Amino acid sequence: SAQRLAAGLAASIPERFGVSPIVTEGKRGQFTVRVDGEVVAERKGGLIALLTRRPWPGEDAVLDEIAAARKS
Repeated sequence: SAQRLAAGLAASIPERFGVSPIVTEGKRGQFTVRVDGEVVAERKGGLIALLTRRPWPGEDAVLDEIAAARKS
């Protein structure tokens, strides 16, 4: 779920990058990670995500995207 993924990332981001994430609640099933305003990982919520069964991004994949964005 988005809450589980957000909680895992909220713990992992400070450990790996030394920064504190800002976590805000979105719409049902919505998940977006931004680095310096740029979207690096997301899953849109709502009925379309439910019907298409779009998977949640994995925590490791999101952390890798954050690392890549920070190198840019």
